[in-house]
Amino acid sequence: MPTSEDDGSEVLDHRVGLPLIIGDGPKVLILGTIPSVLSDSKQEYYGNPQNHFWRIIYQVFDSELDPIYERRLAYLREKGIALWDVLGECDIDKSKDHSIINPVANDLASLFRRHTSISYVFLNGKKAYRCYEKLVQKKLLQDLYGPFVVTLPSSSPANAVRISDKVNAWKVVREALAN
Repeated sequence: MPTSEDDGSEVLDHRVGLPLIIGDGPKVLILGTIPSVLSDSKQEYYGNPQNHFWRIIYQVFDSELDPIYERRLAYLREKGIALWDVLGECDIDKSKDHSIINPVANDLASLFRRHTSISYVFLNGKKAYRCYEKLVQKKLLQDLYGPFVVTLPSSSPANAVRISDKVNAWKVVREALAN
Protein backbone atom coordinates (compact mmCIF):
# COMPACT_ATOMS: atom_id res chain seq x y z
CA MET A 1 0.00 0.00 0.00
CA PRO A 2 1.21 3.52 -0.68
CA THR A 3 2.14 5.44 2.40
CA SER A 4 2.60 9.14 3.00
CA GLU A 5 6.03 10.58 3.58
CA ASP A 6 6.53 13.28 6.20
CA ASP A 7 6.63 15.87 3.41
CA GLY A 8 3.15 14.85 2.21
CA SER A 9 4.31 12.98 -0.88
CA GLU A 10 3.14 9.44 -1.52
CA VAL A 11 5.26 6.35 -1.88
CA LEU A 12 3.87 4.35 -4.76
CA ASP A 13 3.58 0.59 -5.03
CA HIS A 14 5.78 -1.14 -7.58
CA ARG A 15 3.39 -3.31 -9.57
CA VAL A 16 4.42 -6.16 -11.85
CA GLY A 17 1.99 -7.44 -14.45
CA LEU A 18 0.50 -10.88 -14.84
CA PRO A 19 1.74 -13.45 -17.36
CA LEU A 20 0.47 -13.50 -20.92
CA ILE A 21 -2.62 -15.66 -21.51
CA ILE A 22 -2.39 -17.16 -24.98
CA GLY A 23 -3.49 -20.25 -26.86
CA ASP A 24 -2.63 -21.62 -30.28
CA GLY A 25 -2.99 -19.22 -33.21
CA PRO A 26 -4.74 -16.30 -31.51
CA LYS A 27 -6.26 -13.73 -33.83
CA VAL A 28 -7.02 -11.09 -31.18
CA LEU A 29 -5.02 -9.62 -28.32
CA ILE A 30 -6.81 -7.66 -25.61
CA LEU A 31 -4.55 -5.35 -23.62
CA GLY A 32 -5.32 -3.67 -20.33
CA THR A 33 -2.97 -1.24 -18.61
CA ILE A 34 -1.71 -3.02 -15.44
CA PRO A 35 -3.56 -5.20 -12.90
CA SER A 36 -5.51 -3.46 -10.15
CA VAL A 37 -4.57 -4.02 -6.51
CA LEU A 38 -7.24 -6.72 -6.19
CA SER A 39 -6.30 -8.42 -9.46
CA ASP A 40 -2.67 -8.36 -8.40
CA SER A 41 -3.43 -9.89 -5.00
CA LYS A 42 -5.60 -12.60 -6.58
CA GLN A 43 -3.17 -13.03 -9.51
CA GLU A 44 -6.17 -12.94 -11.85
CA TYR A 45 -6.91 -10.68 -14.78
CA TYR A 46 -9.88 -8.47 -13.94
CA GLY A 47 -10.16 -10.04 -10.50
CA ASN A 48 -12.24 -7.19 -9.11
CA PRO A 49 -15.85 -8.40 -9.35
CA GLN A 50 -16.91 -4.79 -9.96
CA ASN A 51 -14.91 -4.72 -13.20
CA HIS A 52 -17.14 -5.48 -16.19
CA PHE A 53 -14.52 -7.24 -18.33
CA TRP A 54 -15.67 -10.83 -17.90
CA ARG A 55 -19.36 -9.93 -18.15
CA ILE A 56 -18.66 -7.96 -21.33
CA ILE A 57 -16.69 -10.78 -22.96
CA TYR A 58 -19.32 -13.39 -22.22
CA GLN A 59 -22.17 -11.11 -23.34
CA VAL A 60 -20.34 -10.27 -26.57
CA PHE A 61 -20.45 -13.98 -27.39
CA ASP A 62 -23.98 -14.49 -26.01
CA SER A 63 -22.70 -16.90 -23.37
CA GLU A 64 -23.38 -17.35 -19.68
CA LEU A 65 -20.60 -16.04 -17.43
CA ASP A 66 -18.48 -18.86 -16.02
CA PRO A 67 -17.65 -18.31 -12.33
CA ILE A 68 -14.38 -20.29 -12.50
CA TYR A 69 -11.34 -18.18 -13.46
CA GLU A 70 -9.39 -21.01 -15.13
CA ARG A 71 -12.40 -21.81 -17.33
CA ARG A 72 -12.67 -18.13 -18.25
CA LEU A 73 -9.09 -18.23 -19.48
CA ALA A 74 -9.78 -21.42 -21.44
CA TYR A 75 -12.83 -19.70 -22.96
CA LEU A 76 -10.65 -16.85 -24.23
CA ARG A 77 -8.12 -19.27 -25.70
CA GLU A 78 -10.89 -21.26 -27.42
CA LYS A 79 -12.21 -18.06 -28.98
CA GLY A 80 -8.75 -17.12 -30.29
CA ILE A 81 -8.22 -14.30 -27.80
CA ALA A 82 -4.95 -13.60 -26.01
CA LEU A 83 -4.91 -11.42 -22.88
CA TRP A 84 -2.13 -9.28 -21.46
CA ASP A 85 -1.37 -5.75 -20.32
CA VAL A 86 0.52 -2.99 -22.09
CA LEU A 87 2.69 -2.51 -19.01
CA GLY A 88 4.89 -5.20 -17.56
CA GLU A 89 5.62 -3.05 -14.54
CA CYS A 90 5.21 0.44 -13.14
CA ASP A 91 4.88 2.44 -9.95
CA ILE A 92 1.26 3.23 -9.11
CA ASP A 93 -0.96 4.56 -6.32
CA LYS A 94 -3.42 1.76 -5.54
CA SER A 95 -5.43 1.12 -8.74
CA LYS A 96 -5.32 4.69 -10.04
CA ASP A 97 -4.10 4.49 -13.62
CA HIS A 98 -3.60 8.26 -13.75
CA SER A 99 -0.89 7.94 -11.05
CA ILE A 100 1.35 5.61 -13.09
CA ILE A 101 5.01 6.57 -13.25
CA ASN A 102 8.11 4.68 -14.44
CA PRO A 103 6.12 2.51 -16.86
CA VAL A 104 7.88 -0.37 -18.60
CA ALA A 105 6.03 -1.95 -21.50
CA ASN A 106 5.70 -5.66 -22.08
CA ASP A 107 7.66 -6.81 -25.13
CA LEU A 108 4.76 -6.68 -27.56
CA ALA A 109 6.99 -6.42 -30.63
CA SER A 110 8.47 -9.85 -29.84
CA LEU A 111 5.01 -11.23 -29.12
CA PHE A 112 3.77 -10.07 -32.53
CA ARG A 113 6.83 -11.55 -34.27
CA ARG A 114 6.28 -14.91 -32.53
CA HIS A 115 2.50 -14.93 -33.02
CA THR A 116 1.90 -13.56 -36.49
CA SER A 117 -1.69 -14.80 -36.32
CA ILE A 118 -2.54 -11.78 -34.11
CA SER A 119 -4.25 -9.37 -36.49
CA TYR A 120 -6.13 -7.19 -34.03
CA VAL A 121 -5.24 -5.50 -30.76
CA PHE A 122 -8.06 -4.18 -28.60
CA LEU A 123 -7.04 -1.75 -25.90
CA ASN A 124 -9.20 -1.76 -22.78
CA GLY A 125 -9.63 1.96 -22.20
CA LYS A 126 -7.92 5.25 -22.91
CA LYS A 127 -5.04 4.78 -20.45
CA ALA A 128 -4.10 1.47 -22.09
CA TYR A 129 -4.19 3.29 -25.43
CA ARG A 130 -2.00 6.14 -24.21
CA CYS A 131 0.57 3.71 -22.80
CA TYR A 132 0.51 1.68 -26.02
CA GLU A 133 0.91 4.79 -28.14
CA LYS A 134 3.77 6.14 -26.04
CA LEU A 135 5.71 2.96 -25.27
CA VAL A 136 4.89 0.41 -27.97
CA GLN A 137 3.66 1.95 -31.20
CA LYS A 138 6.96 3.64 -32.16
CA LYS A 139 8.82 0.35 -31.77
CA LEU A 140 6.30 -1.42 -33.98
CA LEU A 141 6.58 1.28 -36.63
CA GLN A 142 10.38 0.91 -36.55
CA ASP A 143 9.91 -2.82 -37.12
CA LEU A 144 7.38 -2.08 -39.90
CA TYR A 145 4.93 -4.41 -38.24
CA GLY A 146 1.84 -4.05 -36.21
CA PRO A 147 -1.67 -5.39 -36.05
CA PHE A 148 -4.81 -3.29 -36.43
CA VAL A 149 -5.40 -1.41 -33.14
CA VAL A 150 -8.77 -0.39 -31.67
CA THR A 151 -9.43 1.41 -28.37
CA LEU A 152 -12.54 0.21 -26.54
CA PRO A 153 -14.41 1.74 -23.60
CA SER A 154 -12.74 0.73 -20.36
CA SER A 155 -14.31 -2.19 -18.52
CA SER A 156 -13.42 -0.47 -15.25
CA PRO A 157 -16.28 0.36 -12.88
CA ALA A 158 -14.82 3.89 -12.79
CA ASN A 159 -15.95 4.29 -16.41
CA ALA A 160 -19.53 5.55 -16.11
CA VAL A 161 -20.63 4.13 -19.47
CA ARG A 162 -23.55 1.70 -19.11
CA ILE A 163 -22.54 -1.94 -19.39
CA SER A 164 -24.95 -2.46 -22.31
CA ASP A 165 -23.14 0.31 -24.21
CA LYS A 166 -19.79 -1.25 -23.36
CA VAL A 167 -20.99 -4.62 -24.65
CA ASN A 168 -22.18 -3.04 -27.90
CA ALA A 169 -18.81 -1.34 -28.40
CA TRP A 170 -16.91 -4.53 -27.56
CA LYS A 171 -18.83 -6.57 -30.18
CA VAL A 172 -16.12 -5.49 -32.60
CA VAL A 173 -13.97 -8.21 -30.96
CA ARG A 174 -16.42 -10.88 -32.13
CA GLU A 175 -16.49 -9.30 -35.59
CA ALA A 176 -12.69 -9.35 -35.78
CA LEU A 177 -12.63 -13.04 -34.93
CA ALA A 178 -15.19 -13.74 -37.67
CA ASN A 179 -13.00 -12.13 -40.36
